[in-house]
Amino acid sequence: MLPFREVFFNVDQHVLFYSMAALASAVFVYGLVRRWRLWSAGWREARDGGLDIGLVLRRVLLNTSFFRRDPLGGVTHMLIMWGFVLLFIGTVLSTLDHWIVSFLEGDLYLVYAFVLDMAGVALMAGVVLAYLRRYVLKRGSMHTVERDHVVLALLFFLALSGFLVEGFRLDAVTLPWAEPSPVGMWIAAVSDRSVSAALNAHQTWWWIHATGSLFLVAYFPFSKFVHVFAASVNLTLEGMRSTSFLTLEEREALKSDFSFRHLVMMDACTQCDRCTSVCPSHAAGEPLSPR
Repeated sequence: MLPFREVFFNVDQHVLFYSMAALASAVFVYGLVRRWRLWSAGWREARDGGLDIGLVLRRVLLNTSFFRRDPLGGVTHMLIMWGFVLLFIGTVLSTLDHWIVSFLEGDLYLVYAFVLDMAGVALMAGVVLAYLRRYVLKRGSMHTVERDHVVLALLFFLALSGFLVEGFRLDAVTLPWAEPSPVGMWIAAVSDRSVSAALNAHQTWWWIHATGSLFLVAYFPFSKFVHVFAASVNLTLEGMRSTSFLTLEEREALKSDFSFRHLVMMDACTQCDRCTSVCPSHAAGEPLSPR
């Protein structure tokens, strides 16, 4: 038998899950449209063209700007971003495998399972580093609000609950192959429950994890997570030459105080304090904080 994973193992309420998923997706789309309309209310800067695709890709995919003067911040962001991205891609691949064409089996499945396990570890490690950096190493110097706790705690909880689902599933079944999921196998070994107890725990945590994941989908465009989209748009605009200086007559004729990019930048900002840390006036002891 080729290695594979049953998508709805031990779960029967498919209609309920897809109804919840449809509702979460609708809220997600509504939130993005609402955010785009907010950005579009700003005046448009003149663009001279010349998009630097290489610059955009380096900054979006490799986070090159984060590593300058703040290596810990760069590592933290890389772990959280790529852990989250890989887990999202894994979910998409699982959906395609379930509904379109079955391909996650054999050696491909083994690689898939191992990569997702490592992505979950990376995400949790990134969240721990984020807490350490924001609330210990830079305590008092970084602007924090309640939603920062919500974002970090939600990411950590989703990764942890995903591992628990995996661990209880592996505890409940005996597979004819070596599952390449070290964290899940460790949880299964520590749990060591009866089959019925493991199945009950798996089902309970599956629904907890599913509900939390769908809440994340719905909450995404209304939370600090929106900077994922805003930062990408902002970096794309940054890669294009622009002219934002206006004459007095042009400025007085505007109906909005901010440009499209100004509004995007406000959502792209994560209050990480990097603007203040690299400000020459602040470094010289002046009472100035760009933040």
